[in-house]
Amino acid sequence: MATKTKAPPRTVTPTPELPPDPVVTPSWTTEDRIAHIQALGRKLEEHVRFVAAVEGLRGTSAEARGKAVVAFHERLLALERSLGQILEELRLG
Repeated sequence: MATKTKAPPRTVTPTPELPPDPVVTPSWTTEDRIAHIQALGRKLEEHVRFVAAVEGLRGTSAEARGKAVVAFHERLLALERSLGQILEELRLG
């Protein structure tokens, strides 16, 4: 029977400073809101990457994947139109 050896202690690498979670922390200033917008943009990018790779998702039916892609696409279109309208109004002053 082999003797068990202890694994060497894991070194903890410091994680980079993350911006405040936009869902949890309030935004009081324009600077806060911009930081939250950037954080939300990164979260949205993660969601898009996940949906783009949905065909490789195991344990989920093709029908469920298809429905999720359709729903995500429809909501993303609506969001883009809404945000685009805000930006257009801002550009026009």
